[in-house]
Amino acid sequence: MNSPPDNCLEFKDDEAKKRQSLRIKSHEAPLAKPKRKRISPDQFRVLSDLFEKTDTPNYELRERMAGRLNMTNREVQVWFQNRRAKATRAKILDSPRRIKHRPDPLLVYPYSKPVFYAKPITPDEDEPERLSPCNTSCSSLSSIATPTFNMSPIDLLATAAEYVQRCDDEKRQAQEAAQQRRSEESRSWRPWL
Repeated sequence: MNSPPDNCLEFKDDEAKKRQSLRIKSHEAPLAKPKRKRISPDQFRVLSDLFEKTDTPNYELRERMAGRLNMTNREVQVWFQNRRAKATRAKILDSPRRIKHRPDPLLVYPYSKPVFYAKPITPDEDEPERLSPCNTSCSSLSSIATPTFNMSPIDLLATAAEYVQRCDDEKRQAQEAAQQRRSEESRSWRPWL
């Protein structure tokens, strides 16, 4: 019978060795994590001085620093990463909050009516010119908050949406009541229908 050539067997052996070496590392026993390294005060001073000049050193600069400080490039890179994160956290904590928490206007001003002014109020005017909030008579205005200049856009939108919803509900209820009255009136004078 025909036997495979010798070089074919060698190829199969090489292939098996390669597959063996390419085994997934996660299936092997986990190695112990290397102990965390501390930097010396001198290393800290040099790295901090460099951080004052640049917070993102390039590869060559990190290599020079690593050689000078007896560290690896990766250790220098991680130190700068951590230092940038620390600086960002400090900046956020030190800066005043830009967005202040505003209470829900519907909870703070539950009985005020919305008023929309045609022009800004000035101190010398007694009563500003008022515009009607809507052309329908909506009686539930008393429970909707007064829009103010310090309200956020989302609060204004929510207030307007609630107002429109209540006007629509009252209009629908009025139409239903009118329909009910018409049907009752029609029965009263034509009982045979």
